[in-house]
Amino acid sequence: MKKWILILCSLFAVTVYACTKPGTEENGEEALYQNSPSSKVPEEFLGKRWLQHYVGILHYLDKTPFTLSTDRNDYGQVYKFSNGGPDGKQGRYEYHGYLGNRTNFGKCITHNLQTTKGTVKFEGNVVSFYPLEGTKTLEKKGCETADTKTQEKIPASDLKPASYLWKYSTDAAGYWAFRLYKLTDTNMENEVHAFRKVD
Repeated sequence: MKKWILILCSLFAVTVYACTKPGTEENGEEALYQNSPSSKVPEEFLGKRWLQHYVGILHYLDKTPFTLSTDRNDYGQVYKFSNGGPDGKQGRYEYHGYLGNRTNFGKCITHNLQTTKGTVKFEGNVVSFYPLEGTKTLEKKGCETADTKTQEKIPASDLKPASYLWKYSTDAAGYWAFRLYKLTDTNMENEVHAFRKVD
């Protein structure tokens, strides 16, 4: 009798865990986003990715074939925006920062990728990013050691909000870009970042 009681208790515990654990995690994650500052993302930023520097990052993210140059590091950063939340008006973003290089006479290839996700708030000419989760990935191929790929979470203490002045404008060559400036650069003369719309 005691044996059956133990079995039933074990099954009940497993059932409760299976039913409640995923929901608890999902609710916790949703609450994390709902309690973060945000605003609706302007229409012109939706549906596309925004790239600064070289396109190697797009190939790496999309897992399409590409060859890293031996003459320089391949680096870039990409933003993608969306509207989420229960009412579809909560601005969210996904960011990727990438550094790839080829050494050891072109044989050793290293990929460094940092990804963060969070909410974004557009307020007049100020945009603020509030990272809520993130990972760092390091991948090595053809080096002296065996091929490796490691990933670790970014500690919450390292996820810091950042604010910039912004505008969406063309440069002398006619390229439209999402341009970011330091908050102290009130005339927006020296851009810190310029992201072009891709794909």
